[in-house]
Amino acid sequence: ATSVLEHLLTLPGVDYPVFKVYVLGTDALVRAWSGHCAEALRLARSALDTARAFGIPQHPATTHAHFGAALAHLDRAELEPAAMHLAESGRQVRVRVASVTYFDLQRSLEARLAALTEGPTHALGMPWAPSSSASEAPVVRWAEVDLHTHLLISSGELVSARAVLDETGNVPELAPCRIDLALATGDLSTARRLLDGWHPPADDRRSVVRRLLRAFLVLEAEGEHRAAASA
Repeated sequence: ATSVLEHLLTLPGVDYPVFKVYVLGTDALVRAWSGHCAEALRLARSALDTARAFGIPQHPATTHAHFGAALAHLDRAELEPAAMHLAESGRQVRVRVASVTYFDLQRSLEARLAALTEGPTHALGMPWAPSSSASEAPVVRWAEVDLHTHLLISSGELVSARAVLDETGNVPELAPCRIDLALATGDLSTARRLLDGWHPPADDRRSVVRRLLRAFLVLEAEGEHRAAASA
């Protein structure tokens, strides 16, 4: 997706402001999704600056830029700017009520913010359950399941967390959930097996960091304190 978006920015059509804003914002969201926060924020700022310069700061084309910026700020626990961008994207989502993916992504990002500000129990009480629509993007669906499972684990609702994971197949994106649940239930051998079988691509920085964090937890539980500290 990043390669396609970079190519689009070289085309003559990028002179059309709405197209440029949309492509920059979408690139910001893709990079934030893969954990490249600095690049995501740079692209989001560029998209929003372009929109303001052409007098279209609230155009629907800015939605992805606000999503990308919000996700990057959430990763950095910068809660005030995350809330500001989510408020802006929320205005656009309410206009584009036909977009299931927009609606679901908005709700799940709001739940992430609530988990950081109010705690996991509060976030679980929010109306953001994954959509049953067949048109929902799988990447958003798995992110929602990941969030839901981690909120349940953080709240001590381990039986419910296992039930959520049992409803899904062996999806690589949910490896962190399965490892965390195994650790929470004291099943160290399963956690080790899952960790050894999870090999995220090197350019997916979010997943690489998440795996290193699980490696720390598993190694620490195994008593390998020096290796855990290295991870």
